[in-house]
Amino acid sequence: MTAAAANPLLMIFSRAPSSTLTRDILDASLAAAAFELPTTLLFIDDGVYSLLPDQQPSSQCAGTPLSDTLGALAIYGIDHVFVSQEALQKRGMTELNPCICAKIATREDITSLIHTHSRIITI
Repeated sequence: MTAAAANPLLMIFSRAPSSTLTRDILDASLAAAAFELPTTLLFIDDGVYSLLPDQQPSSQCAGTPLSDTLGALAIYGIDHVFVSQEALQKRGMTELNPCICAKIATREDITSLIHTHSRIITI
């Protein structure tokens, strides 16, 4: 096992996609994965809005639409994407971006993710 594999990274998205931090943490996730650091994404709270279809960048976050970047996760080797079931229910969300293969995570699943990752970055 490589040192990188022994230290997986968990990126937690908790802010709405209008935040420039959302773009920054997504870019950092892609960079980490490009260097073969096992990277898992978790969308909680308002971060789940990033997974709506046809997300467009706000004027303060000009650039590629989030949905385009999220659709490229598999190319970078990011195959573990989770979304909080509780956050989806609280926001009445039933439709996610079809380009993203996100697994629904219960509160227990989220606790397990946090405990199995040695590096965690949250926005």
